[in-house]
Amino acid sequence: MPCTPHVDCDLPLAELDPVQMVVLAGRACAGCLTTEADLRPAGYLYTTSPAGRLGWAVGVCPVCPPTYQERRPMIPESLTAGAWWLAAAHPTPRQVWDDWATSRRTALIPAGYRWDALALPHQRLTAVTPDAGTPWSCAPVMVDGLVERAYVLVPPGTAATWDVPDTKCLGRGFWLAVSCPSDPEQPNVARWQTPPTAHPTLADPAALRAALLAPRTTS
Repeated sequence: MPCTPHVDCDLPLAELDPVQMVVLAGRACAGCLTTEADLRPAGYLYTTSPAGRLGWAVGVCPVCPPTYQERRPMIPESLTAGAWWLAAAHPTPRQVWDDWATSRRTALIPAGYRWDALALPHQRLTAVTPDAGTPWSCAPVMVDGLVERAYVLVPPGTAATWDVPDTKCLGRGFWLAVSCPSDPEQPNVARWQTPPTAHPTLADPAALRAALLAPRTTS
């Protein structure tokens, strides 16, 4: 599925799971997914289908923080929807929002469910871009500036067969500290180079492997 970072924020209606539909119907909190509390307005999410584009008024419970779109209206909707997508990968999405609201501004989210994370030196990732294409151009990429390490989100299950030297693919059993895509003050240890959108395109493992293993040429 093509994507344009910072612009696309629509969810394909035909691809939504039952939990997402309950949220869009206004019967579950968009933060923690609870159906046992009164909800307050938290902005809109949008869906597309052959019938056109629809906006859905979503809400959050009294415990969950208001969406970043509500608190900072100048932030693109795609980043707000991307934060919702990330939080939904946690067994308790409310915990993600609570952690993002602390001074650390990061939350631990398990790999292996919605995505695996390919960890590699940031310099190696940027070095292959000019001559091997960019199989991650639309994929979410987060960078730890403290150690100059990049994390490329790939489909879940990739870690089971990943074998490229000097890289590591984090799957089930690993947790990754991530910042909120819509936070304008993301910490240097978890800064989104390409933030996820509501329905992000994960990097193609085969294309990424080929790019990383392609012979380097020198001028």
